[in-house]
Amino acid sequence: MKQFNARLSRLFAIAALSALPALVMAAPDGGPGRGPGPDAPRMGGFEHGGMRGHMRLPRDLTEAQRDKIFAIHHAQEPALREAGKQVFKTRQALRELATADNYDAARARSLADDLGRAEAEQARLHADTMAQVWKVLTPEQRKQMNERPEGRGPMPPKAG
Repeated sequence: MKQFNARLSRLFAIAALSALPALVMAAPDGGPGRGPGPDAPRMGGFEHGGMRGHMRLPRDLTEAQRDKIFAIHHAQEPALREAGKQVFKTRQALRELATADNYDAARARSLADDLGRAEAEQARLHADTMAQVWKVLTPEQRKQMNERPEGRGPMPPKAG
């Protein structure tokens, strides 16, 4: 009986570890590094001096620049929210299909394609927002942004 329990325990441990990546990706937020779901509360446009983690802005922004950047974020928020909802719903449908008794590979392929399009639209909207914010910065502020270490803002263009 002890041998059976030990084998069963090992089997459960192996099953749990092998299912871990799928469970992480099936998390409501899409897994680590994927951001919150569409219903998560959002903070204002200036988190830790940056743009929701996408771009850390210089600290020497004028009030007029802050107002313009706020207006940019405010104008983009409805489209970003809709894109986030579409990504969330598509991921949810894909998770439900993956755990359904009647799994359909063709439907999964279609949902994966839909997810790719939704994430591409979300990325485009973020890029549009970043480009609009970039235009608000002065040449000196842009230079400061390009000189920041990796992970602290836009990377300088590669030479060659």
